Amino acid sequence: MKGLTAFQRSLRKIVRRGFEMQATLKLDTLTPDLERRIGALRHAAPVFGAMAVQLQAMTLRAFSNPSARPADWPARKLDKEQGGPQKRDERGKFVKNKDWWPPLRHTGELYQGIQVVEVTDDHAIVAANVDYASFQQYGTAKIPPRPFFPVLNGVFTPAAIRKIDAVAKDKLRQMGVAPR
Repeated sequence: MKGLTAFQRSLRKIVRRGFEMQATLKLDTLTPDLERRIGALRHAAPVFGAMAVQLQAMTLRAFSNPSARPADWPARKLDKEQGGPQKRDERGKFVKNKDWWPPLRHTGELYQGIQVVEVTDDHAIVAANVDYASFQQYGTAKIPPRPFFPVLNGVFTPAAIRKIDAVAKDKLRQMGVAPR
């Protein structure tokens, strides 16, 4: 793990509790500058809350925006069999395919289950609280991985680190904690 920042190493804190997945943002998991600035606050919950909301938004964006995903999602067998969101009718015109749905959005349960579940003065937790979340994130013997949390190989992606860091710094500025 040489070369990784403490913040990147902390993202190994994405854990599977049973089948639930959660990401915990803690003071010791931040960049050194943010750790110092947030550590000086008496009430850091607003900063952790802003960071958690950003992580949740990035995770939800991955469901509909392929460029927001930490890795490409393989095509589904359903897409190959049914032709995707459009199909040709009997006259050869493209029409909406009513039997097709976007990947990981069939019932909406996983998408709706990604929530900020806890925010305190020293941490925040974002979780996907459905029993099959880790199967979709990491894959199984029969299901290819379709990662939606912005995490690869146990660490946040560089884009996630930049965005969470920027949100935390913006929140600190709003709270009057200027960078030194």
